[in-house]
Amino acid sequence: MSSSDAILIASINNATVQMNRYLPLIIFIFGLVGNLLNTLILSRRTLRTNPCALLFLVSSLSGIIAIISGLTTRLTAGWAVDLSETIGWLCKLRIFVLFVSRTMVIWFLVFASIDRWLSSCKDVQLRHLSSLKNSYRSILLVILFSIALNGPLLYCYEANLVGTPAKCFGFTAPCRLYTDLAFTCGNNVVPSLAMLLFGLLTIRNIHSMRNRVNNRQSSVLTQNSGIKTQQQQQKKTDRSLFRMLCVQILFLILCTAPYTIYRLYSTVTPPAGSKPALQNVIEVLLFNFCTNLTYLATAMPFYIYTLCGGKVFRNEFYSVIADTFQKLKCA
Repeated sequence: MSSSDAILIASINNATVQMNRYLPLIIFIFGLVGNLLNTLILSRRTLRTNPCALLFLVSSLSGIIAIISGLTTRLTAGWAVDLSETIGWLCKLRIFVLFVSRTMVIWFLVFASIDRWLSSCKDVQLRHLSSLKNSYRSILLVILFSIALNGPLLYCYEANLVGTPAKCFGFTAPCRLYTDLAFTCGNNVVPSLAMLLFGLLTIRNIHSMRNRVNNRQSSVLTQNSGIKTQQQQQKKTDRSLFRMLCVQILFLILCTAPYTIYRLYSTVTPPAGSKPALQNVIEVLLFNFCTNLTYLATAMPFYIYTLCGGKVFRNEFYSVIADTFQKLKCA
């Protein structure tokens, strides 16, 4: 190995260490604060009775679990004290909790997109399927599916591995293949296609509804202004939730796709021991960067909702702040 290659390898290794020290810390702080604020806002009376908002709420709670289970060890890894890399049961438990919570975050959004489609349908029976009762059923279904999909990881992952992107990793080729396929299909391709499909169907329903309203607007006179105001507020909330959902789906796909591509690449290419040292350190850097991107997707919902949720979400956020200050004054 030439001296220039040795210097380059040392620089890349140092960049990886520095990235794992500071980037996870930033994501951890903003993600934890953002998801906690989401929980407070979405649990308020005006939103928690909305089936889509309920799914956003449990998605934020799952995001908190994913951030704590995933980024806590990455923060300590930046200072070379990641116990999950050396203790077998801790490696298995952390990976299982992390991937289950990640799967739940994504699939709660899938059912939120289905709920938005149902609520915009012309068919009354389909619209009635958008209900809190069905949202609770969806939550139970997602939890069971996430546990079943990621259950094999309790067997597949082992600590103290050598020649893998992380010391806590799948210890056999079939295990790594299953992990990659489960994440690619269960956490990326299938939910992304489902969210895209129901998003397009919702947009079509909204356009169809606007056309019907425009055709009838000149002949319909609403006698009860109170009911009209309530319906307008509900429609405004529905539009805001749909806009929040669309932006979050797009951001989620952009942040998880690089990790999926890297995992598939690492599965089909030769093991690290047969690659040049420079290629190995570059791949480790890419692996850590792509992994941090997936946490960024979990950390950003509050900021997406604040920017794209319109006055509905921001007004609830201001109410949370006002109520907090009021409680502090009373104390």
